[in-house]
Amino acid sequence: MNSKVIYLLIFVGAWVLSACQSPQDRVVPVQYKSVFEVDTCLSPTELPMEQNIRTNNLLRLEDKLLAFGDYDRVRIYSYPDLAFVRLQQLPRNVSEVVIGNELFLEDQGKVTGYRLDAQDSLVPSGSSFTLLRVPFSISFQPLGADRYVIPDYYDLDGTSEFHIVNLKTKAWESGGEYPDSPTRFKRLRDFKLAYAHSLSAKPDGSAFAVAYTLLRLLHIYDADGHLLHAIKLDYAPGNHNLVDPDFEYRYWNTQDIIATNSYIYLLNPEQPFSNPTQAYSEIIILDWEGNLKVRYRMDRFVYSMIVDEERKVIVGCGDKGNGKAFFEIPLLTQ
Repeated sequence: MNSKVIYLLIFVGAWVLSACQSPQDRVVPVQYKSVFEVDTCLSPTELPMEQNIRTNNLLRLEDKLLAFGDYDRVRIYSYPDLAFVRLQQLPRNVSEVVIGNELFLEDQGKVTGYRLDAQDSLVPSGSSFTLLRVPFSISFQPLGADRYVIPDYYDLDGTSEFHIVNLKTKAWESGGEYPDSPTRFKRLRDFKLAYAHSLSAKPDGSAFAVAYTLLRLLHIYDADGHLLHAIKLDYAPGNHNLVDPDFEYRYWNTQDIIATNSYIYLLNPEQPFSNPTQAYSEIIILDWEGNLKVRYRMDRFVYSMIVDEERKVIVGCGDKGNGKAFFEIPLLTQ
């Protein structure tokens, strides 16, 4: 047989085999990356808070900034001028997310919506739903109508990285793979706590990203849970490929993940997990192809932040050793 014909048959056979593979069957190799288009150190101007109180989570709801603290209390500020409006006690909740013009609070899988009234207080909006099989979730994100994605957690069965819930059909789909197996750990619960992760979805619902707390590892998926990119931020310190079973040797890489339709934002403390005392954090920006865009090296520990791409700023709450304060830095992605 002519050698050209043989090569053609091999090429066609390989193409057919690739086309027949489902997205789940295709191997997506981990890409090791360390070079940013912009890599800068920042000492932003502080914007005073009315009280020196840690803020666990910042969310923007319409023209207000919601600063969630301990004991289910939220401080409401006007935005963007950050003038204090009120302190409000909320019902018990484990996680919070803003979807559209509503704040949703989740507790034991039950989700209740809230809106701002004319007096800038949060009141029930009438929206509510229950996430199937969820004892509680550290985060949940919408993937279009009636579909939500949640990260795996130690109270859930199996070793899938995430779970997609369809409230209309009651379907529960699990997917994604952990970067390790539970064999090095005494219990499955210990394994899942070591590989804790959070996720955030594009507002248009077309994709979501998973970030690990104790590894600089990011997985990017399409809306159906097919892995598109696996990115390992490959630089010192704390550059581990696996999480140590010993708590004392763990490194706190990622604290939070925020997704917009254009970029993925990571808040990285980059310090020992057992003793995070440094006045330091990094803010990382990637695009949805996994390209490293910007790294901000901050002179403070950052508790939480929001991204305002319209104003081209990041607003956060941090502490550089002299008390907690808001700050604002420019977006350098454009």
